[in-house]
Amino acid sequence: MPSISDTTSVPTFNLFFALKLKSFPLFLLVTAQAVFCQGNVKVMFYNLLNFPSTQPDRVSHLQAIVNDVQPDLFLVCELESATGSDHLLNNALSSSSITYTAAPFVTNQSTGNQLHQMAYYNGDKLTLDNISTLQSDIVTTDLRDINRYSFVLNTTDASTNPIYLEVFVTHLKAGRDTPPSSTNADRRLLEVRALTDHLNNNAATYSNRYVMFAGDFNLYTANEQAFQEIIDVNGINVVDFVDPINRIGEWSNNVTFQDVHTQSTLRSNGHLLDDNGFPDGATGGLDDRFDFIMLSQNMFNNPELEYVTSSYEAFGNNGSCYNDSINDSNCTGTYSQTIRDHLFNFSDHLPVVLELQTDQTLSFTEFGESAQLLFPIGNIVSDQIQIQLQNGASTSSLKIFNTLGQEMEHILMNNSSTIAFDISSWPKGMYMVLIENDGARSIRKFIKY
Repeated sequence: MPSISDTTSVPTFNLFFALKLKSFPLFLLVTAQAVFCQGNVKVMFYNLLNFPSTQPDRVSHLQAIVNDVQPDLFLVCELESATGSDHLLNNALSSSSITYTAAPFVTNQSTGNQLHQMAYYNGDKLTLDNISTLQSDIVTTDLRDINRYSFVLNTTDASTNPIYLEVFVTHLKAGRDTPPSSTNADRRLLEVRALTDHLNNNAATYSNRYVMFAGDFNLYTANEQAFQEIIDVNGINVVDFVDPINRIGEWSNNVTFQDVHTQSTLRSNGHLLDDNGFPDGATGGLDDRFDFIMLSQNMFNNPELEYVTSSYEAFGNNGSCYNDSINDSNCTGTYSQTIRDHLFNFSDHLPVVLELQTDQTLSFTEFGESAQLLFPIGNIVSDQIQIQLQNGASTSSLKIFNTLGQEMEHILMNNSSTIAFDISSWPKGMYMVLIENDGARSIRKFIKY
């Protein structure tokens, strides 16, 4: 059987990634030597529970969670240090098929404790605008910074028509007040007002951008003034934030909201220990909605960048775990026992996840030659395709797409290994194999006849 030329990894070409799948003619896909496929920008926020000091080392659990979600933007709080951030990036995120980049770590500038917020992102889809027009990466409060990350989507016309996603990550003051005291609620309000003042004072910038506010809000009810300030109940702020799922009410100890509760994953605690060997993390079972991703109003009516309806979720919450541990055997549903065990063993919070989509086209960086991908039995096949990786990193991401951009396979592949796929049931035609490792990408093609 003759062989076709399978190498299309030419430095002058770009690999384009369509966020919303369109109908592309086959000849355009082949002649442009590009792969078009569906994919949205997925966002996840997670309270890491004093990462990384809690014993024992929880990296393997976070690996499993991240690999399941595959977020393009991973936002966190309760990160202890720059060393902890590096540990997370180089270990917990290293096994993902996405190559993550960490935003610059900023030590807390506010007057409170030294827990930090941080952002990790998929550089194929997002670029961090480090030198922003505002020259600011934090909003200080009387407790913890609110960290600002200004992203530009990597669209094909980003240089002339950039799409800005302004992201703010927070960890508001914890604590429930006993009436008539309102000390904790008052401090949360002041923290939120620091953000809204920042937005209002820079209205010329933020009024034309898409804004996200994510974090552990530590709110017990939507009636609290801090939440009313977030949603701009008085109509005076330049940015009106919206709860994507519109679940407004008395969240705490309310079974009506059991499907959106995010804290606590632990009914009791004997496994999460601090550096001194004492139990770490809140207990009592799932009964509070503390964790949020709020979006500016313009992300619900503009196809340039908009929220994907019904994509918001408290990850791991099957809606049947009120006042129980997240991995209780009775909390069955969409999320498996395995992933709920990982959540139980990592933090006392659940992550929250949503997706964004755009009608623009995202572009990958140029792909290179560092990952050598071979077809041991040739690249014109009928029932089985064999793929071998040589001279690559220890682990690489391998994806196979058809010419419609549909993903047929996605695995993590070890260096110098060979893997075989049964493709007897696949339609005849051309397929593209995308291999990624160490930030480099190459693409090969094969034909099923």
